Amino acid sequence: MGGAEAGPAEWFESFFDWFPYEGEPKWYPAMTPEEVRAVREVCKLMQEAIADTDISKQPTIEEIVDTGWPKRVAPVARAALNLMLRRGRFSVEAEEAEPSTPVPWP
Repeated sequence: MGGAEAGPAEWFESFFDWFPYEGEPKWYPAMTPEEVRAVREVCKLMQEAIADTDISKQPTIEEIVDTGWPKRVAPVARAALNLMLRRGRFSVEAEEAEPSTPVPWP
């Protein structure tokens, strides 16, 4: 984003660029069953959060924070990220059976 912070609507939209607005994501062949469960937990919370928030009205950061959703999502998302980072990251240049880049994000 070139140093600019994402706004509240982008917080949701950037997540849902990768995950469905409804239902469970089902396409994670590279993830372990534990990682899939963790990601599904995050996805479920984000689905609840966006259903509870009218982003068409362009809420402010303060309005989103006041909903409490960022505080509810953060620990679950952090746990999912930490779980996946234990195994590492897959190469973007070669297909791998296991991640070859066990380095911190990003």
